[in-house]
Amino acid sequence: MDMGANLPMDTKRLQELADDLHRSTGISIALTTPEGATIVSSGWQGICRSFQTLSRSASSRCSKARNAMRHDSSPGGPTVMTDCPLGLGEAVLPIIAHGRVVAELTIGQFLNAQPRGKHLAQLCSRAECHGMSGLGYTAALEQLPVLSKTQIQKQLKAM
Repeated sequence: MDMGANLPMDTKRLQELADDLHRSTGISIALTTPEGATIVSSGWQGICRSFQTLSRSASSRCSKARNAMRHDSSPGGPTVMTDCPLGLGEAVLPIIAHGRVVAELTIGQFLNAQPRGKHLAQLCSRAECHGMSGLGYTAALEQLPVLSKTQIQKQLKAM
């Protein structure tokens, strides 16, 4: 979809807003077309850039999970929240204009609980299945924000 043909957009200003939102909340944010093409993004976590993009299987599974999440969002529908195949949370909120989805606001990656004990072991086990492990991965997990579903919904509503 050519967003420019349907809505006026100042991508420079949108990028500034995304950067401001990331700085003020600590949450990664992306604005995409309904088809998933990135319009602007800010603060995407190192765990994805450094680890998941190096693993073909993880990257493929994450793309499939994002596509499924986008297809689950609907005009006027609720925020769709899911965990990626590696256990990291993401949420998408459809942006509606003239009764149709014209863009989607995605936030992620976050955890729903501190990466400790059994939860940390589960996350590391998932990562090991895709060839990602080690102290660097654990340190990257600890950099993620920990948010409850209520906090996520409040953040998206505020954005």
